Amino acid sequence: MNIIPREMKRLEITIMGLSETRWKGHFNWNGYKIIMSGQTEQGRNGVEIMCDRTNTNALMGYDTASDRILSIRFRGRKVNITIIQVYAPTSMASEEEQDNIFDKLQSTIDRTPKGDVIMVIGDFNAKVRHHKGGDGDTIGRHGLGKQNEAGEDY
Repeated sequence: MNIIPREMKRLEITIMGLSETRWKGHFNWNGYKIIMSGQTEQGRNGVEIMCDRTNTNALMGYDTASDRILSIRFRGRKVNITIIQVYAPTSMASEEEQDNIFDKLQSTIDRTPKGDVIMVIGDFNAKVRHHKGGDGDTIGRHGLGKQNEAGEDY
């Protein structure tokens, strides 16, 4: 389990978002602050952001919007930065559940203070197809399997 902080340090990653986590609460772990948002009763979904001590000192606040959306605000040198970690439902979820998550994401973005740099990261459960041509509609030979609706361009 200690591989995550070790690899973050080795790769010089200072902030990392995780999806489908089932940890409970906020805690410190091997020099990293972990802030999570999830269902503590059912132990499903869950998102978190891990950050090193320097970024923990710049932490201004966070919003546990849902068990699939977490927004964290950091003090920056010139502008503040808000990172929103998302874990979207799979394409097997109902259209209503998918719409609710994206509506919640939009309202989270709308609540972000004006002037902040906003980074939306996470697992959107999109599958993009493998394609050898140069039509610009795919990511080329790096796609996997069959494209799902979440992997389509809009």
